Amino acid sequence: MDFKLPITTSAFEQLYSNELTHYQTRQQHLGKGAGVPAAPVALPKLIKKYQDNVISVEEPSRVIPITDEPFISAGHQLPFSFKEDFQQFRFYWLEFPIRLHAVDGWRFSKVEIVLSFNDGEGEGFKRPRIFKIFPETKFQQYFNLNAEASSEINIGLDADMSFAVKGNVPGYGAAGVDATGGGKVNTEVKFFVGPFSFEAKKCIIKHDVTGAPEIHWQLNKTNYLKENNLKIVVILQVPKATKAVTVETAMVAYKNKTFAPQEWLDYIKNAGDLFKSWFDDDLPIPFEQQYDLSAQMD
Repeated sequence: MDFKLPITTSAFEQLYSNELTHYQTRQQHLGKGAGVPAAPVALPKLIKKYQDNVISVEEPSRVIPITDEPFISAGHQLPFSFKEDFQQFRFYWLEFPIRLHAVDGWRFSKVEIVLSFNDGEGEGFKRPRIFKIFPETKFQQYFNLNAEASSEINIGLDADMSFAVKGNVPGYGAAGVDATGGGKVNTEVKFFVGPFSFEAKKCIIKHDVTGAPEIHWQLNKTNYLKENNLKIVVILQVPKATKAVTVETAMVAYKNKTFAPQEWLDYIKNAGDLFKSWFDDDLPIPFEQQYDLSAQMD
């Protein structure tokens, strides 16, 4: 999957500046001629409500080094390729909280997230690479849109260094899903790293393939998202020669146009063409932040 975030915070600031000029010009012409529509709501008031929405990808709340010790202690024979990997790389479990707070009851319908490690260093061999991710599409059944509510599951790494899950699968009851079965019920999942609790929210999961220094997620049809805490997890593979590790985080949370308050709809009717086109579909709210993880991964 390959998708680009549609707007950045700096791009929105420019968009807002252009629309403010358009808005002020309209205000100056009110009552000065027929056919000039009145502004039903002040643009600054709408933008203040827009800015009151809180979205963010937080700094990792859990950073755990992963070694071969749990596998060796359990008498598990790691594949030769993994033995080589542990000699050349350091592995970490990184858990990123996602914060969402919607105002006016206007809920989020979709979230797009990008993580990029040591951005700006090109595609060189010294860049960290994303080894595994969660949530991922093969565990979609835990995020079933038909489920009545979110559910608590346990996640961890299995004998193949892949994510495994134990929890309630809608339609199956209490069970586990192995890392290779793509939804196959398996009650004998054994964790070599973890388990850790994870709240599975109803959504449709899409993402890029792993193995690169960056990853894109799309969590769609999340119409219930108003006040919510999500998490995304990355198993990061860091070359032992690489000491400094940073992550560029970017997210866009969308508000479904269908549920827009009337004051937004009224304003958009008379907005400038650029501002209006930005609102053609769902309303995007951007976020970007860089974190230096070097000290946590020393």
